[in-house]
Amino acid sequence: EDLATLEAHLAWRALALLAPPLAPPESEFRGLRPPVRLDAEENYIRGLLARMPEQQERFFLQAARLDVNFGHPNYELGKMHYNRKEYRQAADWLLKISPDDVHYREASFRLGLSLFQFGDFTGAQKAFQAVLDAVPLSEVYNDLGASQNRRGLPQALDSFRKALEADGENMKSATWRELITMLPASGVALEGCFFTNFFIGLIPGRNSTGEFPGGQDLAFVARCRAFLVEQLRVVKPRLVIVMGLHTPSLLAPIAPELGRWETVRTLKDLDSTDSALVRNVHVPGLEALFDAVVITHPSYAALNRRHRALGELTGDQAEAELLREALNAVRN
Repeated sequence: EDLATLEAHLAWRALALLAPPLAPPESEFRGLRPPVRLDAEENYIRGLLARMPEQQERFFLQAARLDVNFGHPNYELGKMHYNRKEYRQAADWLLKISPDDVHYREASFRLGLSLFQFGDFTGAQKAFQAVLDAVPLSEVYNDLGASQNRRGLPQALDSFRKALEADGENMKSATWRELITMLPASGVALEGCFFTNFFIGLIPGRNSTGEFPGGQDLAFVARCRAFLVEQLRVVKPRLVIVMGLHTPSLLAPIAPELGRWETVRTLKDLDSTDSALVRNVHVPGLEALFDAVVITHPSYAALNRRHRALGELTGDQAEAELLREALNAVRN
């Protein structure tokens, strides 16, 4: 009890020093932080310090049993079950996190992911909306849209658009300068396009292209791939234009027809094997078929497009003809 009192006093002192206008009287501040049982906090700290997952779980469970109002062990247990793909158990623990808990937003996000995984799309939508009410993050808009789409709600497309807007795309970048010229010249109407990324989020710093850091996290890649399939389910494109050489191998697992892209490393690989344009792609679980074509990433067009080859055509002419061929195929 003395430790809890001391912690509350130190927390209040820190707030009073760092942000005096936000610091209420100490007596009122203490009322905002219900005291935590000392033995519960002790077990929680032991869980954080433990090296083995079994030990961590045992200490967190003990802490949760000793003080049902102590949210920290509930959050840790929810994370542990989520990482083990035990989504129902994860949701049970994460639902215990109260709105005034420091982990509430993170818990709500993981709760939404857990509920989505076992088919409670209404609950997932509610959890994601709780996060968005506080912070408009593009990844959460993506997941909200996926939940709405599974419920057949028309708001899904609007959520996907908000996700793109929240990403803060720079329309003056080299990528967009090239796109807004190249696509119309090839017969692609910009207003008829839905633009998206394979990876959810942005590359840190000023550069918006290159290898994505999260690409090394296989679980994250799988989530991005699953979300892309959700976008395909909603938008129902007739033609998917894939930009750059990083993406084809990431898309290969979503459909048997794209399997040939798994080992693509160069533009020559694509063109020499006649794999740049794939017709009638069927993603399991989706009704609509689409064609898919790989073009040079616009930001590297001047450097790499010269390597394209289509029949007797090379360079810019080859890629322009490839796009026209892809468009003619879906229009006929």
